[in-house]
This record gives sequence, C-alpha cells and structure tokens, in this order.
Amino acid sequence: MISNGFSVIKKTIVALFFASPFICSSQSITPELINGNWQGILIQAGNKYTDNYAYWLSLNMKGDSVFGVIRTEDANTPYYAIANIRGKVNNSIISFTQDKIIKDNPRPEAYWCLIKGELIFDPSDNSLSGKWNSDMEKCKPGSILVYKSPKPINMNATPVYAYSNFLDVETIIKKKKKFSGYKIRLSEINFESNSHKIIGNTATAEIERIYALLNKKEILHVNIQGHTDNTGADDFNMRLSYLRAKEIYNLLIAKGVKENRITFEGYGKSRPIATNETEEGKLQNRRVEIEIEMINEEKTAVK
Repeated sequence: MISNGFSVIKKTIVALFFASPFICSSQSITPELINGNWQGILIQAGNKYTDNYAYWLSLNMKGDSVFGVIRTEDANTPYYAIANIRGKVNNSIISFTQDKIIKDNPRPEAYWCLIKGELIFDPSDNSLSGKWNSDMEKCKPGSILVYKSPKPINMNATPVYAYSNFLDVETIIKKKKKFSGYKIRLSEINFESNSHKIIGNTATAEIERIYALLNKKEILHVNIQGHTDNTGADDFNMRLSYLRAKEIYNLLIAKGVKENRITFEGYGKSRPIATNETEEGKLQNRRVEIEIEMINEEKTAVK
C-alpha cells in the first residue's frame, strides 16, 4: 500500500524463486517438499503501519507446474489480500507469478504492492525464507519467512474473536449458548528465555483444560498461536513463536487429540496486544494463546 509516501504490502507475489544450499544441484524440488500450507511473516522495514505482516502460502506442485494461493494480513486490522499464484519448476528453482487478486480489503488510503524475490528452502525445519523487492513506486523491499503449517489458508474476511478465559467458556458451553469463537491466553505456561522448552510442569493444568474442551462435542477446533514482543530480530521471533505454539500442539497430540481438531501458528511480533514501549506491555505481548471455534448451524462436528 502507499499512504503519505509510505509503502504497504497488498498485492502479493509477482515472482518468487526458491533455491536451497541444502539441496544439491542434481536434486530437484519435489511435491513432497513444497505441497501444502505455509505460514509466517512478510517483513517490510520502515512501513508506516506495520513492519511485519501475517503471511500464508498454499502451494501445489504437479509436474513442472506450481500453483496456489497467498494471503497477506495487516495484523490486528480487517485489512487483507488473497491472490492466486502460478509458476514453473526448474530443478531447484520455482518461479512464481501472481495471477490475480481473488479478494481483498485494503486500507482506504493505500494499495498493495506487486513483489518478486527469492526464497530458500531449509529442510532442517521445513521453512522458506528470503528477500523480496518490487518495481512499483515507493514499495520498499523486505523479506519473507514461512514454515510448513497444518492450518489451511483462511479464504474469507479476518475473524475477530474476543478474549475470554477457561471458566467463562466452560460456563457458556454448559449453558448451551452459541458463540463463533474466543481467545484464551495461556498465562500459566512458562518457557525458558529465548527457547521453546517449557519450564517444569507449568503446562500441565492448561493442557488438561484444552484437552477437556476438545472432548466436548460443541468445540470444533482449537488453533494455538505463539507471539513475541519486538525485542530481537524478526526472523528469530517468528521462529520462536512458531516453535512455542508447536510445543503445545505436540503435547496435545501426545494426549491423543486428533490432528484435525488442532492447528498451530507463529506470528512473531506481528500481533501485539499492548505497547512494546514499556516492559509491562512487552510482557503482555510475549504469549501463547488459543482460538476456540464452536460448532453452530453452519459447521459440522469433526469426529
């Protein structure tokens, strides 16, 4: 987007090129490596509105062709864009071209930029990362970091869920009241500094409560989300938030929760709920939370 001389991302990927130092020149990118959903951040330093956008890719490789969908969100706002993408595979390089914008809700004073760049596949953590730039005026360059994700891309408007707590949600379900969704902050779970390792048994109680919720027929799905403050590098924060959310996900899978009932995502610093100018605000932004989606007339229970 452009507003008062500032560029903001709206229209997503004109061309992306994937090449990996971990893949030898004789090894081609395969559908097993690329197919599926990817989630992370698109970074644009110096942006007026945000320098971290929430970012999703859904890729499908057939033969030497690649196609899919990209979603970009200006986090904590209703502004987003969804675009079709297509491209060709050439050994270890995939070239992407944006086909068209399917749906969007841009800022009134701005527009999305068309971008191109390079992403590197890292098989050690199933990530794609690299630089992007744009030929459009005032669209400053940036970078992208995404990880393989179990969560499909949202093809609709950005949902807004109110914050609640376990007791209130349990009471609502007991009274058979309907709701679209709620967020709950997992305030009891503590991680080691700059690590996704959980301290002691601090996760036990809240894991049990999430497990109990998922055993109720009214609850359709739980999405686990990791967040950080703005201290440190953006790519480090994105990876840390992703791994912390994944750690909670793994604990629930180990308890027997089915994979189609839970997903996880990392957002780095892109979705603050308080100012990062104070230590108190940073403490609130360093969090793992869950989004709880309830079954209603339009949704079918997952067994």
